Amino acid sequence: MSLKWNELSGEILNKNVVVDLKDGSSVKAVVASVQPTGLAVNVSSNSHSTYKKGEGAIPREQISRLRLTKQRKRGRIIGTTTGVVLGLLVGSMVGIAGSGAGAVGVMASAPVAGYFIGLSTDRQERVITILPD
Repeated sequence: MSLKWNELSGEILNKNVVVDLKDGSSVKAVVASVQPTGLAVNVSSNSHSTYKKGEGAIPREQISRLRLTKQRKRGRIIGTTTGVVLGLLVGSMVGIAGSGAGAVGVMASAPVAGYFIGLSTDRQERVITILPD
C-alpha cells in the first residue's frame, strides 16, 4: 500500500506498527498521532538504542516505510483445539501399544505444537510505503 503523509492518520492512528528507519533499524510502537514533522509514538521495542521505551517522536525524514501489524486469535484457537484432539487420539494409540510415558508426552506436546503453529498463522502485516507530497 502506498500513501501520502497526510493520508497516514486514518490508517495507522492508535495501531501497532513497525517503523523501518533509513539507517536500517526498526522501532515497534503504537502511533499516537501523525504530525507534519513526524510520528508521535509510544515505543514498545527497537532494534537500536536510539528510541527508548515510552512516548517519543520519530522525525519524518528518518522513516523509510511502515509495517502495520495485526495479531488475530483464530489460528491459535484452531491450532490448540486440533492439537488437543490429535494428542488424545495419537496418545491413546501409543498408550494402547504399551508406552505410557510416550502417550503422556504426545498428549502434552500436541496442544503446545498446535498453539505455536496457529500463532504463526495469526500475524498479519501490511507494508505502507510513504509517497512524496
